[in-house]
Amino acid sequence: MGLRPGTAFTLLLGPDRRGVVLDSAGTRIALGREWLEQIQVRPLSSFEEG
Repeated sequence: MGLRPGTAFTLLLGPDRRGVVLDSAGTRIALGREWLEQIQVRPLSSFEEG
């Protein structure tokens, strides 16, 4: 799907009751609420610091 550990993405729409739309390297991905509950995210600055 393109979302692997360490993948950077931009939140385009949401979150709302239905889900979100993400952009990852020019590819837009729509995820429903059930998928969102399975994903953990950190701000990009967390990766830059180590």
